[in-house]
Amino acid sequence: MSKRAYTRRIKKHTTYTVIELAEETGATEQTVRRWINEGLPTIDAQRPTLIIGQAASEFLKARQAKAKQPMAIFELRCMSCKAPRAPFGMMADYTPQSPAGGRLNVLCDTCERPIFRNVSASQLPELHQYLDIKTRGSKYD
Repeated sequence: MSKRAYTRRIKKHTTYTVIELAEETGATEQTVRRWINEGLPTIDAQRPTLIIGQAASEFLKARQAKAKQPMAIFELRCMSCKAPRAPFGMMADYTPQSPAGGRLNVLCDTCERPIFRNVSASQLPELHQYLDIKTRGSKYD
């Protein structure tokens, strides 16, 4: 499982070596070298390898934006399929966990495995437009 690199600590007017950039982003040196092989621009081909902070920041933000998967209001992220999926039969079970919200339980439309998502009570009217939601027993009583 990968973790996100810290982009807020990178100063755009500073030059970094591979080791310094690894420390600032919380990544390893090998990860920074892999970024260079994937297209992170360096100043030149000489040693030590120098990277401009603004280029590193833009490169990492572009990588993070590419990894995002926007979902519709009725979709849930299936951990087996690793993608946003609609519920099987557009049906869902809602289990209230507090007066403010609860858990939505559905089956994945593709692999038919269970998917769970916490939703607020204020989202239920909008979800009812797309899903057939059945409310199950209350946990917070």
